[in-house]
Amino acid sequence: MRAGKLRHVIRLERATVTPDAYGTPVEVWATLATLRAEKVREGMAEKTEATAGARELVAMVWRVRALPGLTLADRVLWNGAAYNLTAIDEADAGRGLELHCEAAG
Repeated sequence: MRAGKLRHVIRLERATVTPDAYGTPVEVWATLATLRAEKVREGMAEKTEATAGARELVAMVWRVRALPGLTLADRVLWNGAAYNLTAIDEADAGRGLELHCEAAG
């Protein structure tokens, strides 16, 4: 993995539960890591849901240096938009990861 290709800065976030002012548990996204990343692919994907039918959404693939402990429950934040992880693949002989994600929401 060449450092020169890691032109973007993304933030990985993990959902945590913390009590609000009244003690009620609330889900909050906390920063897991801030990484340099290569945008491998960006495009539109069609997702079919039983209740809503087909809809188009933004799908992206990022390549980053390996980060242990990352799960599909985490998300990517880039340019103010959140993207849910749909797949995490090993890249560059184990030295990196490819993060496949779709626009959250």
